[in-house]
Amino acid sequence: MPTPPHDRLVTLLRENPAGPFPPAADRTAWERITRTPHGALIGAWVKNEAEQYRSSPITPPLASDYLAFTRTGDRRNSFEPRLNGLVHRLETLALAECFEGRGRYMDRVMDAFWFLCEQTTWVWPAHEGASLPDPRRLNIDLAAAMFGLTVAEVLHLLGPELDAIHPRIRERARYELDRRIFTPYMERDDFWWLYPHPPRKKLNNWTGVCSGAVLCAALTVLDDDPERLASLVERAAWSLGFFLESFGEQGSLDEGVGYWCFGVSYFTFAAERALARTGGAVNLLDHPRMDGIARFPNRARLYDDRFIEFSDCDPFQKPEPGWLWWLGNRVDEDGLRDWAARLSHEEEPLCIGRKGRLAYVLRNLFWLPEEGLVAGLPEISARKRERSVYLPDVEWMISRSDRSENALILAAKGGHNAESHNHNDIGAFVLHYRQHALLTELGRPTYTRQFFQAGTRYQNLCARSLGHPVPLVNGVEQQPGETFHAEVLEQASMEEEDRLRLDLAPAYPPEAGVNTLTRTLTLERNGAEGRVTLEDVAEFAGHDGTLALPLYTLNHRLEVREPGRAVIEAPRATLEIRYDPEVVTARAEEVPVDDPKFVTPDGKNRIRRLWLETQAKEGRAFLSVRFQPKTSVGEGA
Repeated sequence: MPTPPHDRLVTLLRENPAGPFPPAADRTAWERITRTPHGALIGAWVKNEAEQYRSSPITPPLASDYLAFTRTGDRRNSFEPRLNGLVHRLETLALAECFEGRGRYMDRVMDAFWFLCEQTTWVWPAHEGASLPDPRRLNIDLAAAMFGLTVAEVLHLLGPELDAIHPRIRERARYELDRRIFTPYMERDDFWWLYPHPPRKKLNNWTGVCSGAVLCAALTVLDDDPERLASLVERAAWSLGFFLESFGEQGSLDEGVGYWCFGVSYFTFAAERALARTGGAVNLLDHPRMDGIARFPNRARLYDDRFIEFSDCDPFQKPEPGWLWWLGNRVDEDGLRDWAARLSHEEEPLCIGRKGRLAYVLRNLFWLPEEGLVAGLPEISARKRERSVYLPDVEWMISRSDRSENALILAAKGGHNAESHNHNDIGAFVLHYRQHALLTELGRPTYTRQFFQAGTRYQNLCARSLGHPVPLVNGVEQQPGETFHAEVLEQASMEEEDRLRLDLAPAYPPEAGVNTLTRTLTLERNGAEGRVTLEDVAEFAGHDGTLALPLYTLNHRLEVREPGRAVIEAPRATLEIRYDPEVVTARAEEVPVDDPKFVTPDGKNRIRRLWLETQAKEGRAFLSVRFQPKTSVGEGA
């Protein structure tokens, strides 16, 4: 991404030294923000949390916590949550001092700051690649980059107050930022997320988070060395250009909206700082894909805060509204502004965000209008919503029976099996009706070491093709790798129907024994609710063959009511699944898995599967299924 000549960049950085937010010493600014609707809510939340931290001891992460991940692969009960808790303590206490300004929290801020500086590493064990970190070679991962930005912004907010306790505190923090973040960022070229290393062709959210956070931290604290700062700006702008190229030409992202929020948020933090510090000369948003990137979440939205859940995508997303509002204004995207306006009225995105991360909360405080935002009316949002969306970058089709929140929605994908956060899910689809996920993807499991190892990832039901509504061909599943892919034969969007036709045969290895495997998914807009049809046609290399199809639902009741008819019942909607019992056998079953994500608090399994299977006749198998939604009894249309 282009930057001004180096000497000119140094001059611009000297001429524009403004910090990102008012420091705590600016009592007028902090008292004013406390009187805003969002400031009052955030202030009350922060002070309540901070009071608990004032009276509780720090429990630092230990070496045994670090090794717990190596020994078990469990990220939930190890070093990672303890380190996160220490940083959260620091951020909360620092914010509380900014709101109150009386010095009551400063000793506790100092203690948390010092404990963080004393940690051998700021890197999560899952990202270190070793049983214990080597303090002589410090890495930068998502956590280290984010926590570096936290340290930089706490120094900006409370630097003089920390100096009043002892100047060594700020000196120590600057030293740690330099050796952990700025020096390795400038001197090492082996970070996989910095730029594409063969055979990696493109990057992902890591680049936005890591390079974005490092750049933002540098622009916050490195004013005493403008030459070095200019060099870091040049390097980060170069890296962030590769981040934008990780999106398709039309702005789509195979990682989904959750990872879009993560990467784009830190990219946005850096873009705002670069614009402010260079007088607009470094504009990271000036990229041909930026408009499509900004539109992507709205196009991938199903309803409310629910989004397409392919691969490791989490279906529900409530990002922090401050950065969404700034970005939406900067690129003039109504979808982002509407989303930010609605989220600004909810306590969780305003206050908690990503575990209360300081960077997000500060931008909620100072990037949202002081008078607050008016949430958009549902009917306005409905008028803007596209009834038919096709995203060729990722080969996703999102089709709706109408533009309402309660529409019948079909989302389906082609793609390949080497996508970021890949699942072997070529040809997968979901069906939603009246805001119920009637046929769904399992999404990501609880993250463990094993799930990110090549030898064990595709043993997990969530990632292997058996855990997706895609064909099982002669008992053979899809395989990982870019060579295993779909061929889009047809995508049509018409007034009466939308249709996606794929050749899935290239997704299967030779032992599947299939010459062609055509999947056609159609949403028909007939009647009050519409309906969806699926046709899988397989041509086998020999006369014998089987074609099976697993269909998944979470939490809802699933039964085979009679030959040729199965039913999924949700509180406000029912889905009838029709097939020819003469050629298709069916069974409904629970699928137990060893993952707490898929178990209810009282120990019941959440996953239910409808298994459909047919036999080939003269080398050809045909599986046709009709999905008819209905409003549940007692509910209005």
